[in-house]
Amino acid sequence: MKIAVTGAAGFLGSNLVNQLVEDGHEVTGVDRVRSEHAPKQVKWVLGDVLDRDAMVRALDGAELVYHLIAMITLAHLDEKAWTVNTVGVRTVAEAARTVGVRRMVHCSSVHSFDITRSRASSTRTLRVPPRPAFRSTTGRSGPASRSSAR
Repeated sequence: MKIAVTGAAGFLGSNLVNQLVEDGHEVTGVDRVRSEHAPKQVKWVLGDVLDRDAMVRALDGAELVYHLIAMITLAHLDEKAWTVNTVGVRTVAEAARTVGVRRMVHCSSVHSFDITRSRASSTRTLRVPPRPAFRSTTGRSGPASRSSAR
C-alpha cells in the first residue's frame, strides 16, 4: 500500500515509518527535515503542513495518510502551535481529499489537551490491521483540529 506519513522525522513518525517499511509498504515521509535514520526505501518530501500546494504534491498517489504532526508547547497561549495543530490538520485533510486519499489517520499530541477548557475528554482507539493501534485524545486544539479535518 502507498502510505504518506506527515511528521515522519519525529519520534512517532520515524517509528511508524520503520514499521511500515518493514511490513512492505511504499512510504513517503513528509516533514520539514529529513530523518537521517529512515530506511533508504522511504521517499522524502520536504514541506510545511501550512502550505496546501506542498501537501497536495506530497500526498499525491497515497492511499493512506498518517498525520502525526503536532506542535508541542507548554505555553498557555501559543498562536503558532494553535495554527499548526488546527489549520495544519485542515490543510492536510483538504490536500488528502484533493488527491483522492482513501483514509487519513490523525494523531495529535497530549500537549494539545487543555482540561480547563474541556468539561470532558473523548478517547477513541483506532485499529489499523495488523498493527499498530493509536489512541487519540482530544482537548484544547483537538476539537478544532477534528472540525478542520471535516
